[in-house]
Amino acid sequence: FSSTSSDPEMSKKLVRMCAKEAVKHSVITLDMAAAFLSIRPDKSRLSSMTGYAMFVSSAVQIRSLGAQGKLKTHAGYLRAAVSILRELNQYWIPLRVLVSKPAKI
Repeated sequence: FSSTSSDPEMSKKLVRMCAKEAVKHSVITLDMAAAFLSIRPDKSRLSSMTGYAMFVSSAVQIRSLGAQGKLKTHAGYLRAAVSILRELNQYWIPLRVLVSKPAKI
């Protein structure tokens, strides 16, 4: 998911398997974000680790959906994570830069 090439000593099969696992785990994390928001809890009580997980999962999904040409049609899937990130950026300073200039979808 990075802009750099993978290690040439790693098999393409292993790289693909790792990418699939990253996508699978990001889907689980974003599903948890949506479930969390559906019960309307206080987002300010979430940990910075939760914010990091939301950011990484969102980044993985943006790259994955973008590569499949589905980013515009599936952008709503990221809504819960973005909502959490916007709230947490008030408390977690490193997030401010990440969410203050959102990518245009």
